[in-house]
This record gives sequence, C-alpha cells and structure tokens, in this order.
Amino acid sequence: MEKLDYYVQHKQIPNLLFHGPSGSGKKTILQAFLKRLYPDKETLEQQVMYVNCAYGKGIKFIREEVKYFSKMNTHSLFKSVVLLNAEKLTPDAQFALRRCIEQFSYNTRFFMVTIDKYKLIRPILSRFSEIYISSPINLHEVGLKAFAFDTYEVKQRASFEEIMARLTKENIQSVAHELYEGGHSALDVEKWVNAKPDSIEKYRWILYFHKIRSECRNEELLLYLMLHFYTYDLNLSFFM
Repeated sequence: MEKLDYYVQHKQIPNLLFHGPSGSGKKTILQAFLKRLYPDKETLEQQVMYVNCAYGKGIKFIREEVKYFSKMNTHSLFKSVVLLNAEKLTPDAQFALRRCIEQFSYNTRFFMVTIDKYKLIRPILSRFSEIYISSPINLHEVGLKAFAFDTYEVKQRASFEEIMARLTKENIQSVAHELYEGGHSALDVEKWVNAKPDSIEKYRWILYFHKIRSECRNEELLLYLMLHFYTYDLNLSFFM
C-alpha cells in the first residue's frame, strides 16, 4: 500500500489503525509491514508485543503488561504493540491505553486491528492514522459497481474544515480542544497544510511540526502548539 510505503521510506511511523470487514487481510498486511520495520527475525520477536483483546484484556492488563513492555529498553528505533480485535477492549482499558500512548510515544508505536472502529473512543481514534482494508473484490460478481465512499471520513473532513475556518489568534486553545474532542489529530492539520500551495512559510511550518511532534506526548497540547505557530509565528494569510 502506498501509505505504508511512504511511512517506511520516510522513517516516520505513526500509530496505525487497520480496520475493515473480517477476512479482508488486515492482520496479514500488518504482519508484512512489521517485517519491513524489523527485517531480523529475532528483533521482530523481541520488539513486537501481540495482544488479542478478545480474551478479556481489561484495564489491569493495559496498565501492567503493556506499560511494562513499553518501559523496557529497546535496541531499535522503537518497539511495537499490536492490539488484535481492538474493539473488544473495555472503555476503561481504552482510556488506560490512551495514557500509555501519550506516555510512551517516544519509544513505542501502537498498531490496532479491528472490524469496528466505532467501538473505540474518540481520544483513541485521534491518536491513530487510519488504514481501511476492504474485502477482496470479485469483479465477476460486482461488475462495474463503485466502492461505497466512507461517510464517516466525509463527515470528519467537513468537521475539520469547519473548525479550522473559525481559527483566530483569540481562540487557539478552544479550537485545539474542539479538534481533539472531535477525533482530529495533528496529522490532520499537517495533511491540510500539505495541500496548500508551496511557500517558504509552508515548509517552515512542516519542519517545525516534525520537530515538535517527536517531543510532545500530549495530542491536545501538540494541536495547540501547531495552531499557535500557525497564527502567531507565520503569516496567517499564506494559508488562506
């Protein structure tokens, strides 16, 4: 997949959420991706933790096992936690996971596999870049039918644009909070900026984003910092 190729080539691996119907190949694609990140078999076994959330993995497991694994020293760029059947996590476990993601973002990446992302809380969704894996297509059965467009993505994009349109120097904090609570992330802001015409200011913002992103463990704070730099330190008109 092009998106995964981009992450590997640029060595910028975010937390990833693989979602789609059962049997679509989500786990297979993720395993192939992990083998690219950890080509050595021994390193793969040592640096990747698999968790099947279908077997009653609650808040205690997240707080103890996942947290312990994330604290361990790593000999690679980062460790990886794979959460299969992530929709089975209890709400309490999801909130505990959210804190783990923020706390260990400097040395651990989280990969979720789920058939129903809508069972995940918004603060979790906002911390992941989503990859939808559709069911294999049998052209003899479907003929020329087009893919159904993901209405959730449409609504999220419209919501993001509406919130950003209201951004001013006076309401940075409230806009950052609204984006965060709406399931948006700093990666959405980066994507929005990347779509703008090329300029020196644009690339200054992108460089600043990647520098701050590697140091900031709180998504809402990261949103605030990036919006503040956008409105105060750059010429606001270059985005308009």
